[in-house]
Amino acid sequence: MVVNAPLVSGAKDFLDMYHNNELNFYVASGTPDDELKRIIKARNMEHYFRSIFGSSRKKEEILCSILKENQYTHDEVFMVGDAISDCVGAQKAGIRFVGRVPEGHESPFPSKTLFFNNPFQYLCTLLNSEIIQ
Repeated sequence: MVVNAPLVSGAKDFLDMYHNNELNFYVASGTPDDELKRIIKARNMEHYFRSIFGSSRKKEEILCSILKENQYTHDEVFMVGDAISDCVGAQKAGIRFVGRVPEGHESPFPSKTLFFNNPFQYLCTLLNSEIIQ
């Protein structure tokens, strides 16, 4: 069952560290909406996310809606994902994308796509350098 699957390495630490730090987190997943919300609730993770979006809408549509409704600039938003649909959605929405590829797996992303086994370490580095400046 997905609800019992281990969390992505670094994700919970990242959320714990930054969710109260004037950063807003959203979920845009290929999992059906109701199932996704049940999983996040069962894991007691609802408080981390401003909104949760499942597969009833395309990623590009979700991301563009988040940008417009919150008046974010394209430079203020990152998409972290593990699927090509995440990467394509981010590109179509005009936002930055960081891929996650499990250790020992081949990247599904285009050749110039930035990806990591643990993208949260990279994001922490970026956020810390922006906070310091």
